Amino acid sequence: MNRTIIHGYFSLLAVTAVGHAQNVAPAKNDSAAPIILISVDTLRADRLSCYGYSASPTPNIDSLASRGTLFSAASAQVPLTLPSHASLLTSTYPFFNGVRDNGEQVPRNLVTLASVLRGRGYRTAAFVGGFVMDRSVRAKRRL
Repeated sequence: MNRTIIHGYFSLLAVTAVGHAQNVAPAKNDSAAPIILISVDTLRADRLSCYGYSASPTPNIDSLASRGTLFSAASAQVPLTLPSHASLLTSTYPFFNGVRDNGEQVPRNLVTLASVLRGRGYRTAAFVGGFVMDRSVRAKRRL
């Protein structure tokens, strides 16, 4: 299968795609649309030209936004990177998933978006630039 999900940690453009991840329909053929989840830590939407900011153009993000779904409202469940991503990628609140700080681990019994999509035939990957979501740290947390 040539379908790929990239949940590379950049935010805002596809944040709500995680909601109800367990209801993702099984892939029927190789023509299923790719899913790209971009999550940027500490990037304000009002500083992106796709949201109307004109002082500094953001052509690459604008290009993705013009060809995909651009959300007009998104909010984080927690003002910390790992707990926020744990909520985003498990579709659960911190009081349920137990991740309340950057040094904690995501419990193994939680279903993640990546695991649901892998089960539907998607290949998953992450492109990470920050320590908190780094592969060596993330691997212990299953995100």
